[in-house]
Amino acid sequence: MSSAGQIIRQRRSLLACDGRTAILAERFYRMLSRTMPVPGDAIPWAPAIHFGLFVHRVEGIEPGLYAMAARTSPATARSRSA
Repeated sequence: MSSAGQIIRQRRSLLACDGRTAILAERFYRMLSRTMPVPGDAIPWAPAIHFGLFVHRVEGIEPGLYAMAARTSPATARSRSA
């Protein structure tokens, strides 16, 4: 039987992680903005899920644990540096 660590390291999404490559803060915020509701969304209720994000290797953002409340824009997420 495989361990959880072995299975996680075999995932194709993880294989692209080289331990050095970073993304720009602008791209990171653009990805987060896709999680925010927009006028005309098919879901008629306000978001109720809060994100806990471990941020690492994002140029222009201090590494650490970030929390984004359901009704907060990505640019105003609070952080707690690791």
